[in-house]
Amino acid sequence: MSDSRKILLKPVHISEILDDVVKKIRPERYDTLSRLCRIWSEAVGIINAKYTSPKAIKGNELIVIVSNSPLLQQLNFMKNDMIEKINQTLGENLINEIIFKIGNVRNNELY
Repeated sequence: MSDSRKILLKPVHISEILDDVVKKIRPERYDTLSRLCRIWSEAVGIINAKYTSPKAIKGNELIVIVSNSPLLQQLNFMKNDMIEKINQTLGENLINEIIFKIGNVRNNELY
């Protein structure tokens, strides 16, 4: 095969593929998550936003990725205030529960 016909593909994380599928199947959930990513630092504070990232919305539950265990513990104590502030910032009562999970935070990019 000549060099001009080679296709160079970069590796893609499976979450990117799955998010593309979700966008097509459930666009309303993706739109809400996209809005949430845009207002995340305003809703949870700049410091918390640096070490957390909204990952998914399932029903009225928000899944949030947290960078470390001590912060996860702290956020569990702040959960009710966070829910109130998130809903207030979104202008809708969309979230009534937050589930925190340890993982790699990707700077609140929608992925």
